[in-house]
Amino acid sequence: MITSKNFGKFGRLGNSLFQWASLSGISKKYNRKLLLPDWNYKTYFNNFPEGVLETKNSVIENKFNFN
Repeated sequence: MITSKNFGKFGRLGNSLFQWASLSGISKKYNRKLLLPDWNYKTYFNNFPEGVLETKNSVIENKFNFN
């Protein structure tokens, strides 16, 4: 399962759409289900992948670099 607990909390609509597109691409690449937390704009989109995330395993990235 691919998710982000901070989805839609930083930036405005454009940043949230970029996060959604990135997470969607990663979930398709690795053949995993996409699950996103509640979002203020979800009513404007069809098939918003919303749900309650209940997992015991998580990965926290303290730092991210791209070359």
